[in-house]
Amino acid sequence: MDSPRSTAPQQAVLAGLPIGLMGVLLVVLALLYMAWPPNFKNAPSSYTVSHWDRMAGTDTPEGQNVERPSGYIIHQGLDALAYYMVFQSLVAIGGLAWTGDRSMYLLLMVSGSYGIIYTASLGLVIGPIVAAVGYGMVLWLGILGWSAHTSKESSTSELKHVEVL
Repeated sequence: MDSPRSTAPQQAVLAGLPIGLMGVLLVVLALLYMAWPPNFKNAPSSYTVSHWDRMAGTDTPEGQNVERPSGYIIHQGLDALAYYMVFQSLVAIGGLAWTGDRSMYLLLMVSGSYGIIYTASLGLVIGPIVAAVGYGMVLWLGILGWSAHTSKESSTSELKHVEVL
């Protein structure tokens, strides 16, 4: 008979869920309420916009024509993908809380990795910095949970269940 104590993967899920939720909350706050760099050439260094304005293309100063960088549409797509990664992280965290399935950690690692690379490419503005911290927490949850599921203890407990069947 198995002991009532939880296994290492279950403990990793329980310990990691608050960290992942805090990370997603930081990313959402950064995307919605913090300053981001504009997406046009020769922008003044002190000029910042909201992430939504950056993504929607309304990040230019009033009444000015600006030159957009090459690949501007791709940049807008990458900005929009940041919102998708938040949604993907929430789905993965919900999946972990509901099922504890190991594949959810892969979704978290993808979201966290994308977010860190995306925000690091935008420079030292408060919005990308806070978002990078949040995405880093999501990535850390994915790595922590994945490694707990591949630990020696979890593989031996799976063998016990196979032998009983």
